[in-house]
Amino acid sequence: MAWIDAEYANEVAVLTTWLGTLLPWSVSFTDEAPAESWLYFVRIAAFDLQIRFPTEVTVDGSVVDAGVPEMLAAEYGGVSLLGNVHLVLPPTRLGSVAGPAWTAYLLWTAAMGVSLALLVLSVLTYAREEMVARRLPIGYVRATAIGFGLLTVLLSGATVAFSQSDGAYGLPVPIGVVLFGVFAIMLWRAS
Repeated sequence: MAWIDAEYANEVAVLTTWLGTLLPWSVSFTDEAPAESWLYFVRIAAFDLQIRFPTEVTVDGSVVDAGVPEMLAAEYGGVSLLGNVHLVLPPTRLGSVAGPAWTAYLLWTAAMGVSLALLVLSVLTYAREEMVARRLPIGYVRATAIGFGLLTVLLSGATVAFSQSDGAYGLPVPIGVVLFGVFAIMLWRAS
């Protein structure tokens, strides 16, 4: 038995794609950043929002500029949006990290490409459903299910790699990865 009616499968595929584009695939926290600063990571398919709380260094009761924000910027990259909120694009980190973090960013970059392709396909389907149906070699719902399956595999690998990064990126909680897997199964069964 299908979880969704075949009559509405295209609409559900479009909506799950848009939801998947905005949904964090992973969230994590670490206090093992430089100078024991606190960082929260909210990882979305196309970018990483980092909320940084740099520690203050005090000497004789006075706060001293120890360059902690600069150390965090060197370690985690990104662009400051508002105060302590930073935006990081996964491909920009590939040249700056090594080991498991490099693997995580590589897998995440591949997932970013899959997510953007799914988003473009969903917008085209929303605007010109008949044209997309004629040009796709497989059904749109099945293509979306395969895309969500790829996202699940790639981001599961990135989650494992981040968890092996010695605490520098926190212990990732793969909220969206689980939902991407559910979306893949749900759409596959409807196709």
